[in-house]
Order: sequence, then C-alpha cells, then structure tokens
Amino acid sequence: MTDEALRPDLTADLGALERQVFLVVRMGGKVAVADVVDVLKQDGRDLAYTTVMTILSRLWKKGYVLRWRRLRAYLYEARTDEEISGIQGERMARDTITKYGDQALTGLVRTLTPEQRRILAGLLMDDRLDVVSRSRKEADEGAP
Repeated sequence: MTDEALRPDLTADLGALERQVFLVVRMGGKVAVADVVDVLKQDGRDLAYTTVMTILSRLWKKGYVLRWRRLRAYLYEARTDEEISGIQGERMARDTITKYGDQALTGLVRTLTPEQRRILAGLLMDDRLDVVSRSRKEADEGAP
C-alpha cells in the first residue's frame, strides 16, 4: 500500500461545491476569485462571482486555503495536506480541551504511542512553535 493510499481524504468534511472549488485552487496555485469562476465555467458550473467568493472565504476560515490581498481583492492558494492536517488537529484539540478541560488533554496523551510521545516531547521543547504559530496567524489574517 502506498503512502498516498494511507492518507486521509482531507476534503471529506467539505461540501461538494466547497470540494470542487478547493480542487480548482489546488490545481491553480495562487488564484483570484475570477480565475476560479472561469475554470468552473469551463467545467460546466456557471456560478456567480459572489458565490465563489463566499466559498473561498469559508475555505479560508476552515484553514484549507491561504489568502493575500491584491489591490481590492484576494488571491487564494491551497495549503499543503500537512498544513491542513495540522490545522484540523489543532482545532479539534482546542475544541475538545475547551469543552472537557485538562482531563481531555491527559486522555489524549495516554493514547499516544511511544513514538508519538517522543514527537510531542520534542515539540514541547522546541521554541520555534511560537514562531510557527505567529506566522500561521499572520497568513490567516491575510498578510502577504
């Protein structure tokens, strides 16, 4: 079995239209809303500009795409699978710990394999985590 076959489908939680828009962005690199509208139109999906803009905004809020301001509009770029996995994991962990408290964190740690515990220990000792969090936050806020 290949690594590709073992990877989870990161778009499984997206609606059909969100998935289609995300895949267009992933194939296109840095794209504007109009670019996505044009590609979808070529594929037989004649969607309003505002509809695609709303979907891209939702994908950005969910952590699937980055965005940068260009004049009065945004450019969008798909995040990597690793980035999306990390963001989704962070969100789920944060929500669970917020809902259930420190016992949820304790429960999570108890489920880790020895290798995962080594990774966690290394992450906790890594001062770069704060830098990564800040740079992700800046990207999420639309900074270039």
